Amino acid sequence: MTVTDKEAGLMWTRDANIAEKCMNWYDALKFIKQLNKQKYAGYNDWRLPTKEELQTLVAMQSKM
Repeated sequence: MTVTDKEAGLMWTRDANIAEKCMNWYDALKFIKQLNKQKYAGYNDWRLPTKEELQTLVAMQSKM
């Protein structure tokens, strides 16, 4: 359900398409708010990655 970036010390949802649709930035923020309200995967501190964090996620994905 989650993947951990041990170098950055961050945890992300394994399913990058959890919303099942494309959305703009504002809708993505609302979606994250709902995930936190529902305590998705037992956590309530989900957020969108920064550009730099996203790059590490892509690099980590290519190693899998």
